[in-house]
Parts: sequence; C-alpha cells; structure tokens
Amino acid sequence: MLSRKSWCAEIRCVEAVSSLVVKFTDMTLFPKCIAITLACVLSSARVITSHLVGGKTNATYSQNSRYTPSASYRLDNATEPLSYNLFLDITDDNLLTYSGAVDITIRLLSSETSSFAINSAGLTVDPDSLQLTRSDGKIIPVDQRMPMVILSEFEQIYLNFAENLEIGAVYTVHLKYNGTIKTNLFKGLYRSSYRINGNVRYLATTFFAATYARTVFPCYDEPRYKATFNITIRHRPQHMALSNMPVAQSVQLREHIETSFEQTPLMSTYLVAFVVSDFRTAATDQELIRVYAPENKVQHTEYAREFAIRSLRTLETFFGRQNQVPKIDLIAIPDFAMGAMENWGLITFREDYLIYEDEDSTTAMAKQSIAAVVTHELVHMWFGNEVTPEWWTHVWLNEGFARYFEYYITSQLEPSWNLWQQFVVNSKRFWMPNEIDDPPKNELFYVPLNYASSVPASNDFDDTAPTFWLTPTTPEVTVPIESDIEWLIVNKQQTGYYRVNYDQQSWNRLIGILNSDHFDTDLPVINRAQLVDDVANLARAGEVGYDIALSLMQYLERETEYIPWSTAYNALLHLDQMVSGHKESSSKELISSRI
Repeated sequence: MLSRKSWCAEIRCVEAVSSLVVKFTDMTLFPKCIAITLACVLSSARVITSHLVGGKTNATYSQNSRYTPSASYRLDNATEPLSYNLFLDITDDNLLTYSGAVDITIRLLSSETSSFAINSAGLTVDPDSLQLTRSDGKIIPVDQRMPMVILSEFEQIYLNFAENLEIGAVYTVHLKYNGTIKTNLFKGLYRSSYRINGNVRYLATTFFAATYARTVFPCYDEPRYKATFNITIRHRPQHMALSNMPVAQSVQLREHIETSFEQTPLMSTYLVAFVVSDFRTAATDQELIRVYAPENKVQHTEYAREFAIRSLRTLETFFGRQNQVPKIDLIAIPDFAMGAMENWGLITFREDYLIYEDEDSTTAMAKQSIAAVVTHELVHMWFGNEVTPEWWTHVWLNEGFARYFEYYITSQLEPSWNLWQQFVVNSKRFWMPNEIDDPPKNELFYVPLNYASSVPASNDFDDTAPTFWLTPTTPEVTVPIESDIEWLIVNKQQTGYYRVNYDQQSWNRLIGILNSDHFDTDLPVINRAQLVDDVANLARAGEVGYDIALSLMQYLERETEYIPWSTAYNALLHLDQMVSGHKESSSKELISSRI
C-alpha cells in the first residue's frame, strides 16, 4: 500500500564562485527516490532534484448492463451501511472453518434501483439465505432468476430484488455464509499457534486492514463507510472471546459458549477485530486497559500495561478529548505479521512489543520499542479510528500523526531516552500512490534548504528556518556564501527530508571535524547522526564509495551519544548482510580494517 522512498542530495566540487547554485534536474538512485543534489567546494554548491510520477491501474471485467462495477474496484454510492449484527460460529475443533450470518442495516442513497453491491471475497454465501426487509417490516421479494451475482475479480457481490428500492428508505439485508480460517496467510481471520510445555495450542485472530474484512463477512469494506457493530461469537468452552467492545453477556449452551459484545461506536470495517483463544490477563474486568498473552508470558505484560495507562492519560490531556471506547485490550499474538494493529478497543501486537521480562533479559532498545509502539497505537484511537480518511490514499494522515506523537508523547514520559532525537533520524519520507482511478500526476515539491558553516555568522544550528527554497517554478536559486569557510553542512538539525552528498574534498573536511577533539561542540548530535545516515545510504546507492562512508564512521569510537550509533548500527548491519559469505573476507574483517 505504501512505497518507501527517500530524498537524496549530492554536493560536487565546482569552481569557487562564492555562491550556492540550486537547480532541478533528474537523478536516479537506488532505491528510486525523489532526489536533491548539491554541488559544493565550500564556496559554492549546486542542488538538483527530480520528481516521481504516480501510476494508474486499469481494470478489465465482463460488462453487463446491470452489473457495472467501477474500474477502481470500489463500491458504488447507491447505498450506505448503518449497522451490522454479526454472528460467527468458531467452534471447529481444529480452528480451520467457521460459519456466519450478518444483518446489515442500509439506506438507499441514489436513484431507485433493484440491485446493489457489497464486498465479499473467498466466502461461500448461501443465495437462499438472502432476505431484504424494509424498516416498516415489509419483505422485499428476491429476484428468483438471479438473486446474487458474484464478481470475484472485484471482490463484490450484487444482490438482486424483484422490485425497486425507495430512495432514503432503510432496509436490513440478511445473509448466511461459510468461510475458512487461514493457516498460511496472516490476514483476515487466521489461525495462530504457540507452545506451552511442548504442546501446540491454537487461537483464531484477525487482521482486516486494508481490505480483508470482506474475506470474513460480507460488508462495505471501505474506510469511508462507518457503521456500528453488534458482534456475537460462538466458541468452545476452553476458549474465551475478545472483540472491540466489552462483553455484554456470555451464555452457556449445551456444548459451547455464546459471547455477545456491546455495540461499537461508528467505525470502519478494517477496525473490527476479535480473538478466540485461551489467553490470560493479570488485570481485572473493571480496569480500562488490560493486556492478554499466553499463560506462560502474562506475568511479563505489566510494563506494557503501566506505560499504556500513562500514555493514554497524557494523550487525553494533550488532545483535550477522552478516549471513546469503554475498554482497551492489548493482546500479544505469537506470529503477528505487523508490529501492531490499532483495532478500536482490541489492539493486536507482535509479542515483542508487549512482553518485557526484566532489565537483565530485555534490552533498553526493546523497552523503548514497547513504549513507542504502544503509544503509536493509542494515538490511532483519535487519528484513524475516530477520525478516518475516506480512502487509503490518505492513510498518511493516520500514520503521520501516530508517528509524530509516538515520539513526542513517549519523550515526555521518558525524557532520558532522547526519543525526540531518534524521531529526526528515523523519520522517512514516503511517496504516496495516486488512487488507482486517478490519471498520472507530475509533481515537484517545495524543498526547504539551509546550511551552517565554520564562520560564526552562519554557525547557528538552532535556527532551522529555510535560508532559501526550491520550488516548482524556481528550479535554480543562487545564494551568496562566505568565501573563507573551512567546512559547510547542509540541512541543519536534519529538519528537511532529503539526503546531502558532498564532493570528496567537502567530505574530507567534515571527516576532519568529526575526528577533531571538539567534534561534539562543533556539530550537534542530530547532524552527526545525519552525516552517518546520509553517507551510509549514499554508499548503499552507489553515489559515494564505501571508503568515504567507513572513514567517516571511524569517529564513532569517541561518540558517546546513542543516536549516531543507532544510525551506524543499521548501516553496518546492511553492509554485514552484503558481504557475509564472501570467500575472501568476512564482514567483521572488512569493517575492522576501516574502523
């Protein structure tokens, strides 16, 4: 859904003209990126940038005058959902199959029609179960010739009736279906497993983002369609069921248990979640935040729960708005593919982001990751869950706010971790694809540029305001710079999302500063980390030699701050993977020869 890209830059030596020349052009790096190139020999520089072009996906289908789905694979605007009553029978001994029934209350929005589409993928829907009831109790007859048309390519089913529906009227559509619980794909409804004392135990869990709710129940599976959900799950007695909301009632049947949950707030289908397992929690039912995990790990969840409580309180105070669900369960899924998923009221996590044993067996980095990821998912309670973009093209709004406050709030609660500095060096720029039915778009971005140098007049790293801009209409800008500077560094405090590549002489001068006795007073820690990050990634892209990158990193033996070392670790890890298994030299020998 997202393609990771980066901004890049290059500085090359040109004749000394006591000016900085900024220019747009095309440049190709690996990975493909929006690029900025700067050319500089202390007294002059040249900057170049290129743009990315969005793509378009064309869909083909067998067209029928009655069934004409959009080429964008999206539902039409004929109807909208208001509420769901969802029943799921997950009592299969091996957790491989399930059955379900759904009642969707809908409203007809556009012109009178006798058919409408909803999403369904990979489900066996019983056409004989189709029933449509108007809000006054009238049953609308089904088109007996063709009650249902399945458009597998579009993951839609058309429901057909013998008479037109009325604009503005409210109806309830009823469907029964069967489905499979996936064992080889961690999407939709799938089976997970873990071991206790050598014995395998299974659980059923969900991951619906972005379009996998439709693989579990027929629905309007687009984020713009918000509705309330009343969920009931039938399960085996050795299991318990969790969902987005608190349990409303649990009924003991002859062989099974039926657990019903309170009605959810208005929300999108991708946020619906449920888990059927034998997990345990150390918290009581009355507590707002609980953490669930396998019984042999539940004793290691207290840190995550305590930090979640602190984080939630801080977020509520900062936003001036209370969380909108009555409980928030955090659950550790053994083989969860993602880091975490912000299902409203039931947040699923990879085990690593909830389990904290003690300081002796868990690294400081792992502890920070738990705090940051927990905060990230809690931020989504406001940005993403309560306020939701209409379509996935705009998901960057959800993730942008969550990413920002993940660092901001965690750094407020744990200031000694210096997470705010990590935010600067860890942030990446993403290129967002256009909607699949949009035409291609060519765009150049406004690029803020600033620099600091050895000259006192331009050595204020705290002033990060742009000195000048690259704009789509000004592809080249010339800026005077001092002629007697010893070194120059572009992108103060790394406030711009681009990389900077210098010519050989400029790199050598920066390497000299880093290897001086006053490197930590001349260059702020964020810019030191920036230099490490930029040179490593430019070397990876083949824009500079690894001799420059490794020469620069030699200064790290005297570096006492975490951020540059964290950046270097990621760079060297990639290098280690590149050269591991080389017949003539091990990665350790190669790195040791330069550091």
